Amino acid sequence: MGSINYRIYRGFIEVKDVEEFLESIKREDCEICIVDADFVTDIDNLEFAVQKAIKSWREGKTISKSLSMEILLHIAATRQIKDALKLGIKRGKMRVYAVVTGSEPPEINEILPGFVQQEFKDFEDDFSEERLKKILDFYDIGEEELRITGIEKLSLIIRERIALFDIEK
Repeated sequence: MGSINYRIYRGFIEVKDVEEFLESIKREDCEICIVDADFVTDIDNLEFAVQKAIKSWREGKTISKSLSMEILLHIAATRQIKDALKLGIKRGKMRVYAVVTGSEPPEINEILPGFVQQEFKDFEDDFSEERLKKILDFYDIGEEELRITGIEKLSLIIRERIALFDIEK
């Protein structure tokens, strides 16, 4: 198996039909994983999950049949594809991270029509109660756990869940 590299892009995309969109981004030379930015607390956690997924892929210790889904499973820290898909692409306009993998991942504008590359703030710089609730609910982080560790450790709690998922899968 050749080397697998990745690039992560931040930006916005509008999707009218999810199935059509997913079909349109299938390529032979790379895979694209779209992640809803509302569930990503920081770029370090995203990179950590991507690296764990690529390592699992190389070692043949995967749950899914595609690297992009394996990445989504790692980010979601779950074996359940239906749950991991909650962090993926949805209909409408979305703020997303696009993870492009391959031996030589192409530039995003070459492979993802309609993607508007734009920097945006990480969770700690773009905090909202609604976003916090989504993250806490998805990762099953209780009020007591958050109270004990403090909100400033939220990214570490999620990274721990990703690491444990990788070990236990």
